[in-house]
Amino acid sequence: MRVARFGYRKPFVYAIVGVLCIATMASCGIDTIAYLSEMPTVQSRDESALVFKGPSIADDNYYGVFIFYKIYASDAAASSDLNALESRQNADNAVPGSNVESFLVSTSGLDYQQAVLTNNLSIPTLDKEIIDSNLASITFASASNVEPTLTVDNVPLELRRSSLSSSGTYLSFLDEPQAGNIDYKSSESDVDENIYYIQFFAASYGLDLSDLSELYGDAVYLGRITQYFLN
Repeated sequence: MRVARFGYRKPFVYAIVGVLCIATMASCGIDTIAYLSEMPTVQSRDESALVFKGPSIADDNYYGVFIFYKIYASDAAASSDLNALESRQNADNAVPGSNVESFLVSTSGLDYQQAVLTNNLSIPTLDKEIIDSNLASITFASASNVEPTLTVDNVPLELRRSSLSSSGTYLSFLDEPQAGNIDYKSSESDVDENIYYIQFFAASYGLDLSDLSELYGDAVYLGRITQYFLN
């Protein structure tokens, strides 16, 4: 009889264990991972101007958009890093936004830097009230003495590098990159030392209000600016 009673209870025990497992997965499984699904969208790009549109997100967790960049001596190196990031983001098991922190801006990854606007390194780069559904453009003028701008809704903002000068101010994109700058990837095989390539990405940013952890959407490739310095 004891064996018979055990036989009837076994499915009941399994049922309880199953319910507990489901409850556990619901509380910490992949279906509860928070991220921002809406992303900036590229409208047009060429070697001197990048035009994109901000996301429209009706979510209290969303705070705005980060603009990240890196300067390259080699166009091939810029393409290689772009392909590496896109490969990670497009992987079947990739969590949206996870590669921004773990790879794009990580010092052990691509080590991209945040663009500086009007000498202010804000978090995020563009607040949601500024960028929300508005057209934005990163423009490098052909004139060598005109500062590059990030224009949002027809309001131009001076665009500067995150590297600091010896005086402690943010470098201009009109300052020629030097070996050792944190935002510059040099190349010994570069055939033209007067040409540089500046690659830009944008990513939605926010905070999970339940635990104040940072949220990102996938990084969006805005484009690559070609910059010339004449001796």
